[in-house]
Amino acid sequence: MSSQLSINPMRITAVPDAVLEIVIDGQVVHASTASPQQQQQCAPKQSKRNPLVISTTASVSSERSHSPISIRRDPLHNPLAMGFSTLSLRAPQYVPDVFDGLDDEGDFEPLDNDDGYNDVGDALANAHISNQHSDGEHGTQSISHPSHADIPQLPTNPDEQPTKESVALYYRTGRSYERVEPANSTSTQHFSTALEYYLAAAQHGHVEAMIRIGHLYTNGRGVPQDHSKAFSWYLQAADKNRVVAQRIVGGSYFRGRGVLQDYATAAEWYTKAAYQGDSRAQYNVGFMCHYGRGVEQDYSIALTWFLAAGNQGHALAQSSIGSMYAKGQGTVTDFGAAMRWFGKAANQGLPLAQFGIGSLFAQGLGVDRNLGRAAEWYLLAAQQGHADAQSCLANMYSIGQGVPLDFVKARKWFLKAANQGNVQDQYSMGILYSRGLGGRHDYPKAMKWFLKAANQGLIDAQHSIAIMHITGEGVPQDHAKAMLWYMKVAEQGNVDAQRIIGLAYFHGQGLSQDFPRAMDWLMKAADQGDARAQFNIGSMYRSGKGVSQDFTKAFPWFLKAAEQGHAKAQCSIGGMYAKGQGTPKDCDTAMRWLLQAANQGYPQAQFDIGNLYSQGLGVVKEFSEALEWYQKAAKQGHIDAQSTIGNIYYDGKEVKQDFTKARGWFLMAGEHGRIHDQYNLGHLFHNGLGGPQDYEQAMKWYLHSATHGNHTSAQYKLGLMYRNGEGIPRDGLQAKKWFTKAATQGHPEAQYIIGTLYRDGADGVYKNSTTAMSWFIKAANRGHKLARFSIGCIYRDSQPGIPQDFYQAMEWFLKATYSDGGDGGKEERVEEEEEGLKGISEAAIGRMYLKGQGVFQDNTKALEWFSKAVEKGNRGALETVRVLQKEVEKEVKRSKKAALKFW
Repeated sequence: MSSQLSINPMRITAVPDAVLEIVIDGQVVHASTASPQQQQQCAPKQSKRNPLVISTTASVSSERSHSPISIRRDPLHNPLAMGFSTLSLRAPQYVPDVFDGLDDEGDFEPLDNDDGYNDVGDALANAHISNQHSDGEHGTQSISHPSHADIPQLPTNPDEQPTKESVALYYRTGRSYERVEPANSTSTQHFSTALEYYLAAAQHGHVEAMIRIGHLYTNGRGVPQDHSKAFSWYLQAADKNRVVAQRIVGGSYFRGRGVLQDYATAAEWYTKAAYQGDSRAQYNVGFMCHYGRGVEQDYSIALTWFLAAGNQGHALAQSSIGSMYAKGQGTVTDFGAAMRWFGKAANQGLPLAQFGIGSLFAQGLGVDRNLGRAAEWYLLAAQQGHADAQSCLANMYSIGQGVPLDFVKARKWFLKAANQGNVQDQYSMGILYSRGLGGRHDYPKAMKWFLKAANQGLIDAQHSIAIMHITGEGVPQDHAKAMLWYMKVAEQGNVDAQRIIGLAYFHGQGLSQDFPRAMDWLMKAADQGDARAQFNIGSMYRSGKGVSQDFTKAFPWFLKAAEQGHAKAQCSIGGMYAKGQGTPKDCDTAMRWLLQAANQGYPQAQFDIGNLYSQGLGVVKEFSEALEWYQKAAKQGHIDAQSTIGNIYYDGKEVKQDFTKARGWFLMAGEHGRIHDQYNLGHLFHNGLGGPQDYEQAMKWYLHSATHGNHTSAQYKLGLMYRNGEGIPRDGLQAKKWFTKAATQGHPEAQYIIGTLYRDGADGVYKNSTTAMSWFIKAANRGHKLARFSIGCIYRDSQPGIPQDFYQAMEWFLKATYSDGGDGGKEERVEEEEEGLKGISEAAIGRMYLKGQGVFQDNTKALEWFSKAVEKGNRGALETVRVLQKEVEKEVKRSKKAALKFW
């Protein structure tokens, strides 16, 4: 059987304003010739539950278009800025799409519906089997079993041909046995007996008995559940042209229940039932044509079948017709007709159609825009569990459009939609909890909801989690975890995340520094036209950091960003023209680019122009002109310019040295929040530059820099002042506090010092080797050699909570010999520069080879490492080298003697 079936049902003509034909018993009847009884039979049912019944003849504007409508992403946006994200009302799809599923609810269930055989056999059979209920609290049930004399006997001779009345009686007896079993009973006795009577009736062609047998096998009642056997019985009934069975067989093929899944065959069986007027089958054929399941996708044919079912009152079909009119699928766009068909389905209580009406009101499609009416219809659908309606209603409450602003109700409806798996609403719940809207702040719950949405791939949620880890909002600050989430966003093609990942690799923040990977990610963003990524790539090529310095490659990347108006890139282009880097030197062009940036109000361009005059690059060196440009930038609050002017007076090269003025400009920059200049002021006072040494002022500015800007060097310097008692009483606890602040932000020397405090139990700190190790590792990961050496010692010597591990010790001693840089300033790494500390890692490695700790004992290797220690100034290793040299010489002689003896 082919995978695609071309269905050509009887065409049902429709005009936009009203459908003029109806289906009666599988035949198309024009409304003008149909009898009143026929019209009443196909009229859509009205629901008394719906307080907002919409008249199908209500006055609506008929907006028609002969081209497909484009979805307007209007409607309701949230103006509230809510931190790292905004809670916004997603534009609802202006009409719901055709329901993506079949109408087969109950097809496989043994319902007690009237099945069309109201003959005398039913009365006879039910007279033999009765239920008697007590008047107890729960109505206990007792079953009166019939006598064998009253129950019709099953035929014993297979050749015997029972009468039609007997076959009907067999069927009705089976129905009576099936009905007498309580729904919650675990007994199978009566189902088994029912099956026997059904089989007797089915063997003589009773179609309904075949269907009942199929139900028993489907549900495992009286027999083991067996979908294959159930299907065979349904198929027998379907072959006898029983409409319900044909629809069930179609559903079996569609879902692959009891038979191999085959959409094309499913469509054939649905079509057979549909041609006989079965509205549910007609809807299912329409559904398959709409989505191209087993048949060629054809909106026109789909609409034909939906109309056939809709005219019989099928609510899903009516809603589908409304959707297709609104979208112009298979017909011209007609919002008036869409509203009327949605109304027919909505008046039957279908939430999908209620949502559709709400969306039309929200968008003003076919009706005057009315957000209040939209909210009423959304509420009807939401109360029945429609997730999109719940979402839209929540959004309306969150911004106060169509309903009063109410975050409590917004949270209520967002929660309902989120619990149904709506990813956008899970994200909205995270926003509400993180910002305390509609209830208290609850960061753990915010993270829970963000994670639900993020794990489904929602970029906004993943980005929010990353920011929480970066800022430490509600979770411990963790750049590494932040980068894991940014990576998820970046891998989905998000240009901002790609740039962030690139910069994280470049700076080694949250990710191990990796320049090639940095370039790869920046390139991904740059190729999408991101000017900032283009600028960063240009910067890498210009500086030669992470790549070979290449001005020729840097220039075009700066130019791409500059042509998009990126002020920094324009400044860079100006500088490269002025210096002739990557392009012929051209001072006029340089000035034009710098002026473009300056005209954007970018003070950096003014500052750069000052640098050109100061250095005489492309222009005649004119310091007064440079100072004028610096002052222009400084007056705009350019802190670098203020700092530069301070340095000019501090240096006294172009103007008379004036430490008082230097302090004034540094003060200006510092008071504007320039953290580094606050630190500079502390440094001046600390070292008595520009005036008497003043530890109090030094402490003040270090504190400003450390507390307001988390300046790690200032925090570290405060730790030193408290530890050494400079201008204040020595205070080990305060020293630890500031060292800890600096260490927490990644200051390696502070991390190392904190590690030593916990290792040695000094300055009121309880000795804790595990905590010491964690701090040493942090410092070591930033290139701190003494921290690496200390880790090696802990593993070598064993400490409480840390078992001895020579292999780990050797690995860390080796790392301590590497020259891979670090983050600490040169003036802050004094301890590692002390003469007595040089070569200690090499000596430790030599000692492990000497003792065979973690490695094979090897005097030659030991001598090699002790010699390296001596070369680095470790005088204590000299004697060991002398001893080992003699021992190695002896080993060489013994080896030669043994070799000669062997030969």
